[in-house]
Amino acid sequence: MGYVFHRPTPLQVDLPANVFRWRGPGGGEVMGMRLVPAYVTFGADLSEQILGSAQAVTPGLAHVMCFFGVGNHECGPAKAYMQ
Repeated sequence: MGYVFHRPTPLQVDLPANVFRWRGPGGGEVMGMRLVPAYVTFGADLSEQILGSAQAVTPGLAHVMCFFGVGNHECGPAKAYMQ
């Protein structure tokens, strides 16, 4: 199980890494991942978003996730990406 989030942003809360194991008061754990850079992507060229995601990878991880979309809540790809 995991939790992917954007807020709080790095300006709001400093975390030791963008990918981490969060432990609750009861001892349960979940993998957490902060979206870096933000998911908001304008324009049809995703190369900057992919490069930014790759540059923000947590050291020691072999893979990176790249999110893109527009909007604020429940965002997703715009029609420009689907054509």
